[in-house]
Amino acid sequence: SMVAVHRFALCALLLLLQGPPCSSAAFVPCGPFAPRSLHPAAASCRRVGPRGGPACRGLYMQAPSGADVRGQGQLTSEGVADARVIDEVVVRPATSGDIDNIVAVSMDCFYGQRALGGGSGDWMDLIKAFENPEGEPYVGVEYRAQRDRLFRRLADEMSTTHPFHAVAPKTAVFAAEDPLTGAVVGAVEMILLPYPALPSPEVPYLFNLCVDKRNRARGLGRRLVDACEAQAREWGFQELFLHVEREPVQELYNKYGYSATHQQPTWIQLNLQHKLVLPYEAKTRFEGSWVMMHKKLETPTE
Repeated sequence: SMVAVHRFALCALLLLLQGPPCSSAAFVPCGPFAPRSLHPAAASCRRVGPRGGPACRGLYMQAPSGADVRGQGQLTSEGVADARVIDEVVVRPATSGDIDNIVAVSMDCFYGQRALGGGSGDWMDLIKAFENPEGEPYVGVEYRAQRDRLFRRLADEMSTTHPFHAVAPKTAVFAAEDPLTGAVVGAVEMILLPYPALPSPEVPYLFNLCVDKRNRARGLGRRLVDACEAQAREWGFQELFLHVEREPVQELYNKYGYSATHQQPTWIQLNLQHKLVLPYEAKTRFEGSWVMMHKKLETPTE
């Protein structure tokens, strides 16, 4: 029917407007004109909506709305690869068997709706109206694209034979598991990226922290961050960095010892003046922009 044809044409148009896909390997600073990347392996992507929309949300280090990450549990550098039980929650390295569950938790946190099952779903899902946790509407085609991209990235990070590891040989994905149900209730990813931008050396970069909304106020977010910090030390690094967008999340990481060091440039600064990052200055930060935060890791005491 003509209605079906129009719907198909709309979906195709939306896919074209989306522009090049976000990198499956790294954080990408997004903008309406596909600006250059902070990472040589990363492709540019376009953001959608008046405030950038959800297009690159899953690649930012962004604690989900309402997350409580106040837990004080610590993972030491010894035995990082082993699961640790803290207040009846296991924080452990994720496996390929966790990918579906991690995707579901992440999509719920950043996109507001449970992931479509198994990489498939009714084509009508592509044109349904979705709403993210901040109440911003978007079209299902974006949900599908981000979900599939997350599947691929996690699979790449957990596959030691994938070409991805020739670019970023050190990757880590941690999962928080409820031992009573066996369910994955939180996760976080970490890779190496230049800090603060090319051509600086690579250091551990923490991103995509997510906690299931039914398991918040248990300190799981903090414990996942602790796991990344311990792994960074295990890799031989004494620093870690991340990105945030919302001021409450920035204040939270200040309490964890992270300091704002750089901020997102404007389109003119990025594309015409070729400034990949700017020194952090709160009064010049524009709405919806990201802030880079950095922490010097202390050597664990015996």
